[in-house]
Amino acid sequence: MKPMRIILAAIVGGIIMFGWGAFTHMALPAILPQASMTPKPLPGEETIVPALKASISEPGFYFFPPRGEQLTPAEEEAWEAKLKAGPSGIMIYTPAGTSPMSPTQFGVELLANIAAAFLAAILVSWLTCGYAGRLIACLFMGVFAWLTLEVSYVNWYNFPWQYAWGSLIDQGGGWLVSGFAIAGIVGNRAPCAPPAPAA
Repeated sequence: MKPMRIILAAIVGGIIMFGWGAFTHMALPAILPQASMTPKPLPGEETIVPALKASISEPGFYFFPPRGEQLTPAEEEAWEAKLKAGPSGIMIYTPAGTSPMSPTQFGVELLANIAAAFLAAILVSWLTCGYAGRLIACLFMGVFAWLTLEVSYVNWYNFPWQYAWGSLIDQGGGWLVSGFAIAGIVGNRAPCAPPAPAA
């Protein structure tokens, strides 16, 4: 393992991933609307927001219709009927105000990208394949993350496929472009020493 190369690859790869994320979130909706991750505006906000303020005081992740715990068979059946009849949905709710795109958010995102690139650099440093193989490995890491997270969101929480395709471009494409730097900086793994001849 080459520690300084791995650290450099993590920093450069993380910065590239950060820039790619900015591109996919700001430019992708205009370039490819079918793969936009931008949330839709909430119709009737003037009516809905006051009702939310009156009903919810705790920040958190909400699902409706809510399912209680330890339901009787009749209650379970009633909940399933309500879910099938609709509407249903999930909501991330913050009752207090928040700053849009604060320096803290940018800093956390950049550090997370660098940390992820650090792990990617360690993994590709263990490979004995050439540059192309290391690059493909970085791409597969992004696709792996997409399959394990975003597809589950579509499957279980009914996230729109439009969002999922945008996330694939964000994750898969991001780790591909970052992989160009990571694979190049990490370089080839040093060949293992041949075993000593038997006495």
